[in-house]
Amino acid sequence: KDTPIYRASIDLLNFALNSSVYQGVDFVGRVILPHRTTPRHRLERNAMQDIRSGQSTAESITSRLGLMRQSKSYAARQRVVREALRLGYTVDPRGTKVFDYGQR
Repeated sequence: KDTPIYRASIDLLNFALNSSVYQGVDFVGRVILPHRTTPRHRLERNAMQDIRSGQSTAESITSRLGLMRQSKSYAARQRVVREALRLGYTVDPRGTKVFDYGQR
């Protein structure tokens, strides 16, 4: 039973057993803690970099806002919304959808 898949599953199990619950479990772009779920810092950082470099579309920014909204991360969402507004995007009043109507 010394296959690569078996070794990988054993490594993952050892990591899960040795890490503290209070450090959180990184799962599908979120860090799951006992008392809350937060998005990974990488999600906000990548969103900001893409917006600033002009690689993002309104749809991709809206998608990232949706991921952040599922984790209840209001402050991170507002930082992304402010950056999108600064670069000429239009954002709905609740900060959940980005439109490309502004002049960029």
